[in-house]
Amino acid sequence: MHKLFPIATITLFLIAQSCATKETGEDVPIAHEAINIDFTKTFQGTIDGQYGIVMTLNRKENILSGSYSYNSQGIPIKIYGTIDNDYDIVINEFNDQGSIIGIFNGQLVEDEINGEWSIPDRSKTMSFSLSEFEKSTENEAISAKKELLTALIGEHKLVAIDGSMGVNTMVEYSLTDGIWNASESSISFNDETDAPMREGYDIDLKSDELQKMNSMKIVVSPNLQVSLVCNGKTYIRILFKENGMDYELANSPKEYIWIPEELTRKTTFINNELYLFAKNYTSPSKLEQIDLLLVYADVAIISCSKKYGFSVGFHRKGDNSTYKFE
Repeated sequence: MHKLFPIATITLFLIAQSCATKETGEDVPIAHEAINIDFTKTFQGTIDGQYGIVMTLNRKENILSGSYSYNSQGIPIKIYGTIDNDYDIVINEFNDQGSIIGIFNGQLVEDEINGEWSIPDRSKTMSFSLSEFEKSTENEAISAKKELLTALIGEHKLVAIDGSMGVNTMVEYSLTDGIWNASESSISFNDETDAPMREGYDIDLKSDELQKMNSMKIVVSPNLQVSLVCNGKTYIRILFKENGMDYELANSPKEYIWIPEELTRKTTFINNELYLFAKNYTSPSKLEQIDLLLVYADVAIISCSKKYGFSVGFHRKGDNSTYKFE
């Protein structure tokens, strides 16, 4: 009888465990099952909703290492930190001298990291949000992006400008045989029939406007950097990055009239159009020198395609101007 007691005890224990499993609906963990938690992933997102960054993280057990860079600069910054069993992370960023200059505190949930960035003394803090690239389509998008920009290496001159101001006014500039022509049209109402009519007239272009239009160009460098140049000055510079686009929009694209709703920081192509740049400008005066239609834009968008060349859009609420480069 005494020899059977341990067996009976074990049997009762296993039955109790089985019942507990059925009641809670939870599986009993297997102690010897190994789970691979190490990874190397690339994340993209923003700090404070406006500073675009790309971060590469390597995880080895509870240690995180790698680098991140700002989209506007492309300079890698060394990072090193930890992740615990609850997926809470603390990542320090370092300058060239090895001093901590920033700290990411957040949590990794599935393919996203959200939290707070601060300088070491916490006198400045900002929220951050990152999401992992979709690996299944990433390589194809990178290859197509490189192929298109490589084909476009060189200078692309401004050849046309289209604009709309409000609901009535439309403007068209076009370059034909080296000569610029410009016209404007607006809707008026017939006095007799009260029917709407669109009336147009030519625009006399000033010498400084012609100088800007004749000098404005998109330059694609051999390193695939894209620059918008006017009168010999670079106004927008887009450093090449394989993943996604240079994205610094404060609000959802759905809140902007002229921007594709599906645009995100991960975007490469939409309908065969490669998107490179989307940025808010809090001071419209920064764009006045290159926005000849003076729509006082607070958003700039740059895209390109093999068929149509480059397109630069300056937008503000209901006003819009689009510049075509070939």
